Amino acid sequence: MATPCKSKIMEQIEATILVENLLTKDGLAKKYKKELLFRKHIAKEKLLTISFWKWVTIFPEASHIYVKAYLGKVKKKILSI
Repeated sequence: MATPCKSKIMEQIEATILVENLLTKDGLAKKYKKELLFRKHIAKEKLLTISFWKWVTIFPEASHIYVKAYLGKVKKKILSI
């Protein structure tokens, strides 16, 4: 499997920032909060293959989705032992 191109990842992050700015400008950020959070998570997801620290610092509010899923998997493994 190929490593994602850093420039493509950054383009997705920049596009997400533009979407957030437009939604905020139009007063729709609260209405689409969940969708925007999910988009942030997807936009930065592939950063994990490049730099964990960049992943942590870009859209930190979207990191909890990954952490929650990871902790769920760990909990399942522990309970199945």
